[in-house]
Amino acid sequence: MSFFVVMALIVGGYLSSTIALAFGGPATRRRRLTSLALASAIGALLTDALAGPVLGAVPTSKFLVLWAIFTLVMVAVAFAAAALQTVSVRRAPWSS
Repeated sequence: MSFFVVMALIVGGYLSSTIALAFGGPATRRRRLTSLALASAIGALLTDALAGPVLGAVPTSKFLVLWAIFTLVMVAVAFAAAALQTVSVRRAPWSS
């Protein structure tokens, strides 16, 4: 069951990065990374709240610790996806 929790975090981090790049417009790097970190913290909280008390997939006694770990995983995925998407958009021949 924890595999599905990690997959939800990875997909959530990737989607938050993709949506931020698509709809973010001309945002500065600091603003984009701050919004990704905030979206990751909220997404990790929702994942922890659903996976813990609702589904019983993770122990509820370690809610805050798991929230911090989930946030780090989601932030890492979101930042990596944002970096790769930024590089690929700049190098794409159709984006000139």
